[in-house]
Amino acid sequence: MGSKSLPQPLPKLIPADQVIPTMKGIINQYQAVREGIFQNVNPQATSFRNVIQPLIDIDNATQGDIGIIAMLRYASPDQASRQASEEACTLINEDQAAFTARSDFWCLIKAVKEGTGEPSLHFEARKYLNKMFLEFEQFGHATLRPEPVKRRGLWFSLDDLSGVPQHNIDRFEKHSENHDMRFVRFSVAYSLAIYRSASKPATRKRMYVGDANNLSQNDGLFKQIAVERDLNARILDYESHAAYRPKKRLMKTPDIVEEFLTDLETKLMARGKRDMKSLVELKKQNEPENSIDEGFNDDMIFPWEYWYYARMAQQRRHVSQDRVAEYFHLQHVIKVMLEMFSEFLSIQFFPISPHRLKGSIWHEDVHVWAVWEDSLPLSRSPPDFAEALSVMLEKWCWMEPELKRLGLHYTRTDPQLKEKWLREHPGEELPPAQIPDDMIQILTQGQQVTRSLWFLRQM
Repeated sequence: MGSKSLPQPLPKLIPADQVIPTMKGIINQYQAVREGIFQNVNPQATSFRNVIQPLIDIDNATQGDIGIIAMLRYASPDQASRQASEEACTLINEDQAAFTARSDFWCLIKAVKEGTGEPSLHFEARKYLNKMFLEFEQFGHATLRPEPVKRRGLWFSLDDLSGVPQHNIDRFEKHSENHDMRFVRFSVAYSLAIYRSASKPATRKRMYVGDANNLSQNDGLFKQIAVERDLNARILDYESHAAYRPKKRLMKTPDIVEEFLTDLETKLMARGKRDMKSLVELKKQNEPENSIDEGFNDDMIFPWEYWYYARMAQQRRHVSQDRVAEYFHLQHVIKVMLEMFSEFLSIQFFPISPHRLKGSIWHEDVHVWAVWEDSLPLSRSPPDFAEALSVMLEKWCWMEPELKRLGLHYTRTDPQLKEKWLREHPGEELPPAQIPDDMIQILTQGQQVTRSLWFLRQM
């Protein structure tokens, strides 16, 4: 990592006493642009240029400051900055909600959408228009005013919630009269908190059954969608929607997709059966007292039990997190990660010297790099390839060679840390410099527990 000029100037932090005035100024700019569009554009002469482009321009002009302000609520060590950021973000969100509620602007955006030929727009402009159109449409402008959305969930007593971590219980709404009751909403985060941690099988089952039946009215909608898709494909002379869809994908026909999925299922099934058997054994060991429950069966894992025993299996295989942490000193991990990114993503990182960071960082521990792409431009890839890089990055640091490269004991990263360790452990030998192979093996095995069942559920 050498040196290189900055790709663009560093953003400047906004002082706490200027956060809200700055955001109010931004909101005024947005409102002025919107009113200018509404006052000056004839609804019969709408175009991308006179309706959408001014909104893009004001976005481009203000997103830097908005991003800095929004970041402060999470990163700033200054309480006044965090509070100002929270208030400022509320102001901009309320303004955006009020804009999306405007039926007069919906008419303009709808006219642009219907009157603009898709091929005439650059793909980024088309994406912006489609996104804005969808936001207004989902607000309800394209349909009758929707009824208020009802909050759905279940009430549980604190006894029902035994085993659920306190920080999760604190998030659940308290009953206005019976303070021992908590309202658990049907959301992914709340449901998983119950499935993973509630020690009572009846609680997990009740949550699962309630959540699974929460949107049963969607059955008819999904059926209608399937029928309409099939009809549309046949009008276009395709055998099915499955035959129409893959034309822009890596796998061009349903037969190739089916062959791939069948092969994948065959390879996963053996591992899946083995993992499921281990969960059943875990259930037998840990719930004999619950065998009196109606419907209890210790020979199978029900859907509402999977996350509970999967979490338990992971805990049993995990090595001490304190021991692991000793091998992943933050500065060393960052250095090696950037080196690895440089190698397989063909990008270069150049550290920016501290004297150039004045006014641009919120804490003295913040480090900044300039990032440069080192590869030649490539052609556009099929849309289903877009996830390839993110999937790769989810896996790469769990591969044994990469863990070995990342794992260096903190005593080897700084002489002072080494001296401190020796003082605290008189007469003992230093731990191995590189993370031991047996620790890597436990880490990778723990990460892969029940992974096959996760993939099989997706299929």
